[in-house]
Amino acid sequence: MLDWLVHIKTIQDLQTEAKVIVGVLALTTGVGELITATSWVVRGVAALETTIAASDLILMNTSVRNAVKGCFATPQEGEDFLKSYENITLILNGAAATHGLVRLFRTDIHQFHAKYTARKTTIDASPTVSADAKAALQKLDDAVVAGKVGDVVEGVGSFTLQQIDDYVALATKQGDQTKVMLGKFEPNSSDSYISRAGTDHTYFDMGPSKWAEAEAFVGGSVDEMWRINKKFIDNRRALGNEFYLSHDPLNPNYYKGFYKMEIDYLTKPIGQGGLGGTIVDLGNNLWKVVW
Repeated sequence: MLDWLVHIKTIQDLQTEAKVIVGVLALTTGVGELITATSWVVRGVAALETTIAASDLILMNTSVRNAVKGCFATPQEGEDFLKSYENITLILNGAAATHGLVRLFRTDIHQFHAKYTARKTTIDASPTVSADAKAALQKLDDAVVAGKVGDVVEGVGSFTLQQIDDYVALATKQGDQTKVMLGKFEPNSSDSYISRAGTDHTYFDMGPSKWAEAEAFVGGSVDEMWRINKKFIDNRRALGNEFYLSHDPLNPNYYKGFYKMEIDYLTKPIGQGGLGGTIVDLGNNLWKVVW
């Protein structure tokens, strides 16, 4: 069976758009049955500026798939690996909305990379896995390692409301307190807002691993990460908590990053989307937001 399939994908990277044309040519019965676009959306392995070669799509071929699965301890493990490959490349080609796979994207990326890393030597040494298939798998893994995959998909990496609630619940420390301490995070310092919170203030702390996890999920988006901080503030404000600041809000060395965003949100007029507070200097390196 010979299928001529062409798929055009627009990829944006570093302000530059490149049109990538994928042509599937001369796939004959000699390499097994090609799963056509009637059952699978045509997929190419790509990461931004990386050109998608027609050979990448050979992994849709039944005999090649079986050869790859044969490199794993069990057929199911191999099938799970290939499913991750399929889901990632489906999404990269804009088919995720149709197939409802966006929420699985991040899981698939981790599963693909972990399983490929564990079995790469076996796959590379296998005489039954074609060179094209090996190249396709390697290309996608290189893109995953380079961090180029997640940014391709619009909508992937946006927190759901439930995710935000879960992160806020995790990050809210000493939540039974009625005073909130905000400020700059300074690792291993008594000046850090976490240290200044003592035992009588609630404070926000996701911990480095959860922060990194959330940040990776949204591709480092400051706006998305701010949604978690803002929800924490909104929750405490709704409870009638008093807000205190551990660092001078007028000092340019501190008035930046997320602390600046917190200060701006606390003090911006309600009509402009803020909480309408005013900051009062209490002395002794402590400031309070009054309403």
